[in-house]
Amino acid sequence: MENSEKYESDMANPISFNTYKKGDTNRDGKISLLDLVRLKKNIINLTEDDCIFDLVTDGKTDGFDLVFLRETILESF
Repeated sequence: MENSEKYESDMANPISFNTYKKGDTNRDGKISLLDLVRLKKNIINLTEDDCIFDLVTDGKTDGFDLVFLRETILESF
């Protein structure tokens, strides 16, 4: 395969980047109680090391992130 053919092939399948709302820990496009449960489980078990859980952007996942998400959910009602 020549370079020009590879380029055309790559352009046929462009990479898509999804953006998610802060607090959408399960990345379903909504902030809900499911996100709160997932964050809570992560804090208790430290099962995932993912910046999606660091909602207050202080470099760690802890109770402050939980409070932030809970307040975000309550504001939506």
